[in-house]
Amino acid sequence: MKQYKPLKVKYIGKSGKEIELMIEDFPDDQELIIAMTDSTYQAEWKTELLDSYYEENLNNRRESRSDRHSQLSTFKYESAEIFGVEDDIEEKLLVQEWMDDLAQVLSERQRYLIQRCILDGESYSSIAREEGKDESAIRKAVNRAKTKLKKYFQDRPN
Repeated sequence: MKQYKPLKVKYIGKSGKEIELMIEDFPDDQELIIAMTDSTYQAEWKTELLDSYYEENLNNRRESRSDRHSQLSTFKYESAEIFGVEDDIEEKLLVQEWMDDLAQVLSERQRYLIQRCILDGESYSSIAREEGKDESAIRKAVNRAKTKLKKYFQDRPN
């Protein structure tokens, strides 16, 4: 039965760089070992064999580096709001553009009410309860903000 053992060989790759190549299971044959370790001995079979061992080592190294090559699906995110799969980027950009328009036209209070009542879908009564105000006051403030926005978008050139 043939014996195998590790063998270190100097290898000059296709790039011309010399490296020390470790062959894990090399036949324990003295003639082969001498031929492989003798840098002056050049044979086509030796070059092809070393090239194949180099490629194999390179592929093994690539596969063992999972920290460098990971599927995006393997990451665990803390917030689905930020990294949700259902995120519609176009919708977010449109909302951001609309919010920028709001900042030009509405006061901070009006923007706040539009955000909560229209964009977030909260009821006038829940905001009124939270602020200790009458529901009609919140509704009127939102309606004034809506009227301001309508006028702005009607007068605005496209």
